[in-house]
Amino acid sequence: LSASRVTTPAAPADRPLPPGVAPAPARPDGAYLAFDAFADWGIRAIATTRATGSFASESDEPVRAVTARWAALHAWCAPDPERLRFATARQVHAATVLAHGPDWRGWLRAPAADGHLALARGTACAVTVADCVPVYVAHPSGAIAMLHSGWRSTEAGILG
Repeated sequence: LSASRVTTPAAPADRPLPPGVAPAPARPDGAYLAFDAFADWGIRAIATTRATGSFASESDEPVRAVTARWAALHAWCAPDPERLRFATARQVHAATVLAHGPDWRGWLRAPAADGHLALARGTACAVTVADCVPVYVAHPSGAIAMLHSGWRSTEAGILG
């Protein structure tokens, strides 16, 4: 199982979701949306919505509330969290992409990066966005990348 996550606004109830986007079946409340573009490869790309709440660790919200949202997302990505790698980082609007191998388990919170690359299946990669662009990259082999592409990180070369 591989998955990616970004924070994006929810579509208003009176506007249909774009083609290829459907509410994720495990969250009928609309808190997570699933993109089926990589489904044939066994890769699930998702986005959280405003209904989920903020994932910002440097906000005025209590750390307990933000950490609980991250933990819930980790649990949703992997019913058995001990078998899944969940990679996150404090984003710094740069071009640093972390490469994750298959030799670890649990939840990684790296100090500073704006992207993740996992060549082996079993790693969920997460970035958060507000007015930046989430970039999902996947390959039929199961390799995935998740990039946070704001104007600074784009200018710094995160897209290559």
